[in-house]
Amino acid sequence: MNGLCECSIDEVLPEHNEPVIDVRLVQGIPQQQSKFEEIAEKSTEIGIRSIYPIYSKRTEKKTINSDRLLRIVQTACKQSHRARMPELADVTTFEKALTLALQEGRSIIVLHESAPLEDMLSLALAKEKGNKIALFIGPEGGFDEAEIVLASRNFGARITSLGPRRLRAETAAVVAVSLALGI
Repeated sequence: MNGLCECSIDEVLPEHNEPVIDVRLVQGIPQQQSKFEEIAEKSTEIGIRSIYPIYSKRTEKKTINSDRLLRIVQTACKQSHRARMPELADVTTFEKALTLALQEGRSIIVLHESAPLEDMLSLALAKEKGNKIALFIGPEGGFDEAEIVLASRNFGARITSLGPRRLRAETAAVVAVSLALGI
């Protein structure tokens, strides 16, 4: 035996294990890099299509270690048998992320603790018709009221909550992404 073998590709499955819904997580940068890494890792495992780190008025840290974050996302892809690597965008502002989401025809959903209970994320998602969603989650302390007004009035964002409890940014991200992807 000469050690050669012959093979052929019968079928290419580029969307194998990938959700139908295109969910972008627009995440306020937490003060600790490790929290953002956890958010990126878990969201990737769940099936997020893209991650946009943003800074807003209450963000204290405006940078992330992109190289380290990319390695974490790659490892999470392998762990969860993803066929596609989520896009990991450069850090941008809250308003620029809103503008891009609107230009791409995404439904914009902003999580905010002051949203009434009847505006829960699960109810907003049940009414959602499109398959391109941008979920905005603030840093520690959330988005301020001026940002919420801007998102709602100028960008048509739905302002929703995850319920009566106040969740940490990393918990809110995992819960919101899971709900949006129907997991």
